[in-house]
Order: sequence, then structure tokens, then C-alpha cells
Amino acid sequence: MEETSEQTRGRETEPTALGRGKKDKSRDVIANMEARLAKVELAMADTREMDLFEQGMEKGLEDLREQIQDLREMVLVSQVQPVSHEEFVSFQGKVLSMLASMESRIEALATRMESRDQEARVMATQEASRVEVPKPHKFSGKRDAKELDNFLWHMERYFEAIALMDEVAKVRTATLYLTDIATLWWR
Repeated sequence: MEETSEQTRGRETEPTALGRGKKDKSRDVIANMEARLAKVELAMADTREMDLFEQGMEKGLEDLREQIQDLREMVLVSQVQPVSHEEFVSFQGKVLSMLASMESRIEALATRMESRDQEARVMATQEASRVEVPKPHKFSGKRDAKELDNFLWHMERYFEAIALMDEVAKVRTATLYLTDIATLWWR
């Protein structure tokens, strides 16, 4: 009598026949799994060792950086100490003379800025000579191209004469010169 069992390999399931001469392979599978588990444990141990080694290297690198910084400071101190008192006084004198020169330049610039500010205030308080600008004619909405063109041309000249540059203000001002039907159209 032949019995049928299922054996799993990966994701596939294959029926196998168990007969008189066939041995149960579950022991082989368990032995295989134990070998694989041992390999994984070894790999994990190696990874832990590498992590510890890396941490040790980082600590050593940090110590080395501190030693280098200490050496730099020692070299700087050793270079500064031999400077003689005369050299220091000479250097200090140069720095003070440069500082005085810079202060005088700053004062001169401040004076020039103040005079320019006063000139600007004087110019701002002086009124520009005003030119009498005739107001443009009103536009009634008559359907005549020449009359419309003349109205627009007069409005442009008027805005130039009164120095009106803002487009929104120009539109609002132009609408004040619309009458009759043109006012209704605008609304």
C-alpha cells in the first residue's frame, strides 16, 4: 500500500509517494534548517563585532580630533608668545591709526549724507511750477470714432500734464468725464 504525503519546497507543494524503500526526509529538513540557523547566528555575531569595531573606531577618531585641536592651540600659543613688546606696540599703533582714518572717513560720509538730505528736503519743499492744464471735454457716448479717438487722446495728454501714472487712478479719473449713455455703459 502506498501512502501519499505532501512535501513543501519553497512555495510549491509536490505530492511524494512513501513506500517501502523510501525514508522520511523530515529529519534532513530539520538538519538543513539547523545548519542555516547556525550560519545566520554566525552572520549576526559578525555584524555585532563589526558594530563594536565601528564604535571603537569612531571613539578613536574623536580622540584624535581632540588631540589635533590641542596641538593647534599649543602651536598658536607658542607662535604668539615670542612676539616682542615693541612689535606689539607697533602693531597696535598701526591698528589705532587705521581706526582713526576710518572714523574720519565715516564722519566725512555722514556729513555728505546730511548735506544731501538737506538738499533733498529743500527740493521737496519747493513747489514745482504748476501749469494750467485745461480739463478734457466730456464724452457722451456718441458712436463716432473720431470723437472717441479725440476724447482718449485728450485724456492721455491730460494725465501726462498732471503727472498721473497709476493706471487705476487714470481709469477712475476718465470715468468722471463720461456723460449720458457712456456713463450707463460704464456702470
